[in-house]
Amino acid sequence: MTCVLAWSLFLGGCATPVISPKGANTVIVVPGIGGDGDVYAQVVHSLHDHGSEDCLRVYDWGSSWFLFLRSIGSSQLHDSAEFRLAQQIIQWRTDHPHSRIALIGHSAGAGVVMGAIWRLPPGMSVGPVILLAPALSPDFDLRPALKHATVVHVFYSSEDGFWQGIGADIF
Repeated sequence: MTCVLAWSLFLGGCATPVISPKGANTVIVVPGIGGDGDVYAQVVHSLHDHGSEDCLRVYDWGSSWFLFLRSIGSSQLHDSAEFRLAQQIIQWRTDHPHSRIALIGHSAGAGVVMGAIWRLPPGMSVGPVILLAPALSPDFDLRPALKHATVVHVFYSSEDGFWQGIGADIF
């Protein structure tokens, strides 16, 4: 299954096109709750422009900022997004058994990434996993997800006290 076909089957498209769909390896960028937008398109285009031959795409799971408050606290939305991403990863691994699957999760997208990888079958791994300003629940148990990650890099700012602190507690 090609990257474009997998993208269409699982997601039905998004604002950012799939770049280098014939690449054996893939990088999946998982945006925050606001969904795909120019910032994430810039990430995948920048990776491509600087030499990446990987299949580059954005997993658009979120909703518009207009529905933000309803969406951020919706466990059903998060569960569905995590399940769909896990299925996409499994399909990629099935089609490309020796490939590298890199995941970049931003804000609430980090929760989707971690929730997806703990749903992977035993023995299946992904990595690197890069979490940017992760908005994870303080009660989220990382151990099941970490069993499937070859390496996890976490980047955050101690200056972002609301979303990574109070925001994660509230939502």
